[in-house]
Amino acid sequence: MAGCAGIAAYSRRRFIQENALRDSEQRFRSLFMTMQEGFALHEIRCDAKGAPIDYLFLDVNPSFEKLTGLAHGDVVGKTASEIIPPLENYWHETYGKVALTGESTHFERYSKELDRMFEVTVYSPKPGQLATILFDVTEQHRLQEEAVKSQKLESLGILAGGIAHDFNNILTAIIGNISLARWQAGENHEISERLAECEKAASRAAEITRQLLTFARGGEPEKNYVDIRKLVEEAVLFSLHGSNCRVAFEFDKELWSLVADAGQLHQVLNNLVLNAIQAMPEGGLISVKTNNVLIATTENPALKPGRYVRIGITDQGGGISRENLGKIFDPYFTTKDRGTGLGLTSAHSIIRRHEGMMHVESVPGNGTTFEILLPAAPGTTQKSLPEMFEGRIRSDSKRILVMDDEEMIRSLAQNILSQLGYKAVTSSDGAEALRLYQASLQSNEPFSAVILDMTVPGGMGGKETAEKIRALDKDAVLIISSGYSNDSLLGSADENIFNASIKKPYNLAQFARVIEKELKIHRA
Repeated sequence: MAGCAGIAAYSRRRFIQENALRDSEQRFRSLFMTMQEGFALHEIRCDAKGAPIDYLFLDVNPSFEKLTGLAHGDVVGKTASEIIPPLENYWHETYGKVALTGESTHFERYSKELDRMFEVTVYSPKPGQLATILFDVTEQHRLQEEAVKSQKLESLGILAGGIAHDFNNILTAIIGNISLARWQAGENHEISERLAECEKAASRAAEITRQLLTFARGGEPEKNYVDIRKLVEEAVLFSLHGSNCRVAFEFDKELWSLVADAGQLHQVLNNLVLNAIQAMPEGGLISVKTNNVLIATTENPALKPGRYVRIGITDQGGGISRENLGKIFDPYFTTKDRGTGLGLTSAHSIIRRHEGMMHVESVPGNGTTFEILLPAAPGTTQKSLPEMFEGRIRSDSKRILVMDDEEMIRSLAQNILSQLGYKAVTSSDGAEALRLYQASLQSNEPFSAVILDMTVPGGMGGKETAEKIRALDKDAVLIISSGYSNDSLLGSADENIFNASIKKPYNLAQFARVIEKELKIHRA
């Protein structure tokens, strides 16, 4: 009887253990099937010397299938080299080390074969086997990379702003003095045309600083009448220098005018031509066609109906794959080894800010065409040379205060204002300007206007100075000026502080126009 009782007790324990084991296996299987991480169980394959050379898939869970795109039925029972040939040595070496030592490892690795970044944990559940846990961190890495790139762009923006400020101060002195010399010589003087060309070249240098700011920080276009034929020819030929490509131009005889930012359009065309050159490393023909087009109401919902100027740039390169065609305007997307992925993004952004449109057509093996549509300006007038001042000289000697930390700018402003019939008083920082303005009020000889530089290193800048002057005299005429062409206070002056703004670099006509307009409004 005792023996029977012992057998019965053993049977019950065995039954309980087997049930517990089944429950455990079911729970494990349920976890295995529902866990978010990819899981794979492998068996190591070794060579004759016992060195791991491959691994066999024993099982994978649904998350592994989803993360890798490899189906259970296609991998189980096969080795890694059969499924993904040729597999990077890194995976074989890492898995082999875990198999030999039994020590688990954790790492992040980009899989070229699967084009994904994985966070991987590998351990050995028993001799001869490996378990792999995968987590897809591709998106996290992309966001981190974009954050790093954004920080770099922010730093570049700060650098660009400083460069633009310094360059624009220098260019203000150059352009201002040239325009003053043109006016003093007279339009009919033999040197006037040469001075106009010098002023135009200096203005082109100013456009380069705006291009840098547009690339680094973005910027609203500064629009003027543009000779589009001349701009297209100059930009394309400049970009072709040193290449083995040639160009064929085609222009409508009577191209409509554009009101646009010539510097920004030059940047766009430069990007597109460079792309065409890179698409034809052995050389080839780049066709550039510029013509007028009318867009009907229903023809293109992305554009307002009306007149447009079309610029098409076509290369004879290998074309763009359908897969990449929809990504080429995405930030940081590039197929080049050294590309930033920002050229076409910047170009697309510039065209949109001009209320135009850019699109691309490409067939692999048959080249690529980039098409730009820009709204035409009313009328057909185009200005090819900087305007000459034609205003009158004042005889009432109104006093104007100029604050700028650069002596060359103060000297230029004083000369221009004196030639225009004003009495100029200058100061090098905001504190001195504030004292001079207070003194003018006390002596009952207030300044008719004050021109303030936005930034004064180590001193009181234009905004703070303006706020203090405005507190002393609510009727003060305050004009802000800056070499930072993207400054938020320029373009539309803060009406509570400033009456107007003027961007550096400026010429005589631009400088005089702002002053005369504000004096006419506030000091008539």
